[in-house]
Amino acid sequence: MRLHRYLLKQYMQVTTMVLVSLLMVVWLNQMLQLLELVVNKGSPLGSFFILSLLAMPLWLLQAIPIALFIGVIWVVNKITSDRELVAMQAAGWSIKQFTIAPLLLGACCTAFLILNSIILLPAGFGTFKDKQSELRAAIPKVLLQDKVFVDLAPNLTIFINERVSRTSVRNVFIQDKRNSDAISTLTAAKGQFLLDDGQPVLVLEQGQRSQINHLGEASATLYFDHYKLNIARTSQSTAQRSVLDMNEDSITNLLNPETSASPRYINQRLAYGHYRITSPFLAITLILVALAALLRGRLRDEFKRRRMWQAIIAGMVVQILFISARSITVASSQLWFAQYLVLILPAAIAGYMLLAPETARFKNWQMVKS
Repeated sequence: MRLHRYLLKQYMQVTTMVLVSLLMVVWLNQMLQLLELVVNKGSPLGSFFILSLLAMPLWLLQAIPIALFIGVIWVVNKITSDRELVAMQAAGWSIKQFTIAPLLLGACCTAFLILNSIILLPAGFGTFKDKQSELRAAIPKVLLQDKVFVDLAPNLTIFINERVSRTSVRNVFIQDKRNSDAISTLTAAKGQFLLDDGQPVLVLEQGQRSQINHLGEASATLYFDHYKLNIARTSQSTAQRSVLDMNEDSITNLLNPETSASPRYINQRLAYGHYRITSPFLAITLILVALAALLRGRLRDEFKRRRMWQAIIAGMVVQILFISARSITVASSQLWFAQYLVLILPAAIAGYMLLAPETARFKNWQMVKS
């Protein structure tokens, strides 16, 4: 039991270290785009970290299997080099006993990835897209300058005498030429920029509104306490999204052709639905492939480096086949089962190589020095 705990601790430490490194690489790759969006819109820095956190389930779905695969190779190579296998031989261990710790960790990660794929990913990514759309719909910080005439949108000019906060202003002048029949002029003592149904609006207080028609004739002046002005650049809402991203949709909807927004997306949604089902089990397959490549037969010192490369190449082949199977499903939906076969077959072959009678006994697992 102590050896199991010792090995499990080793696998967890290395896997966590690799996982953090992978997530940092992905985060740095996405950081500039997210940070630019947040800074340009004048949003607080906390919005940047919230967006990064909401996108994390998608990154974990891809990073955890790779981290487990690298962790297993690293730990097995380390204990082989340190001759710790000799101590395990003295304890009467077999390959089956040695695989308990990595497979237990893999099973726990697979259970988490299943939860992540079914619940965390659609919920988190849906909130991520909503937050991202809200930021894109917001008025850029550079446009909210005081004592400067600024075009908020085509034919919509604003002058702000005093900016109180990120969204509040005072002494506002607006000229609205978006209506071809008349030019509207608005002045107000106060104004606040808000989002209403996904569209940016300016709520004016204590002001007046007047119009001049195309003949240059002025109409009556309207005095108001509150007036809401739509300042969107287009009439289409940018934050109200009619089509869901596949990452935020449920697996049931992805597998149902009737929920597709367009017939041309049916195969893509079907392929991604099966990917969401199978991807959590990639971790178990990669662990079995790594263990089979590293531990089968006799372990000679001169073959240690070769076995490590065999494990790396085998793992890369499995991942390439897994990605290719998804592409095959997009091209031909009848071949959706390919995503399952590329995980089941390597796992079955690796399990047989580990537990076959000629390799299951520890005497064939001994370290043999050259």
